[in-house]
Amino acid sequence: MAVNYSWEFLTLECYPTSSGYNDVVSNIHWKLNAELNGYTAHIIGTQAVSFTTGSTFIPFNELTEDVVKGWVFNTMGETQVTNKQTKLGIDLQGYVTSVTSTTKLRSPWIID
Repeated sequence: MAVNYSWEFLTLECYPTSSGYNDVVSNIHWKLNAELNGYTAHIIGTQAVSFTTGSTFIPFNELTEDVVKGWVFNTMGETQVTNKQTKLGIDLQGYVTSVTSTTKLRSPWIID
């Protein structure tokens, strides 16, 4: 059973001006989705990010999902990203197993 993961980046909080630039992203609200056999689960969170003076600035209206995902993943670090996915996947697999594993029992009022 392979769990499929996807990330969404829902809201970007920005400083109106910082380091001489406008709309500088400071917090990214994310949602991690997991899907397994038609069942879904998700967790949400916020990741603070910071702009370092001297680094390449991307204007807000030119941001892409891949750029924002890169910021979140780089700031969290590979271990934390993997841990979040693994935990959500284990929780989803446990749920799917519990709802798909049933036992057939005869009604207790039926006597042979």
